Amino acid sequence: MVHSWLTLLLCRQLLQLIENLEQWAENESKEYKGQTTFFRMYLSPVDLENNFVITKKAGLAVTSVKLYTINGIFTSNTEFCEETEKWIRNLVSKSLPLSGASARERFRFFQTMKTKVNTLMDKFEAQ
Repeated sequence: MVHSWLTLLLCRQLLQLIENLEQWAENESKEYKGQTTFFRMYLSPVDLENNFVITKKAGLAVTSVKLYTINGIFTSNTEFCEETEKWIRNLVSKSLPLSGASARERFRFFQTMKTKVNTLMDKFEAQ
């Protein structure tokens, strides 16, 4: 069945992405086109319904709020950017770090994701 084959392909690609994310979290960096980006990954106790990103460069901050759909909000309003940064810092302080030294939690988190994908693959392979 074509649908099962495509579904399994997508699941394998998802597993590869999860493994990449796990490696990047462990290294606290990602390399792309010869450039290295450093970051920290956290597991948040809060289920975020939207995606918030603050970008800073040369003293200018821009906040991006990605909504459920392809729509988003981008603003350089200083008050909004500062308030969003405070909110994110507070959220990070309550979150579990998955980057760097927290190997046990990182392993547990990514293993749970891999198990879910493998379980889904098993269901499609059984069809």
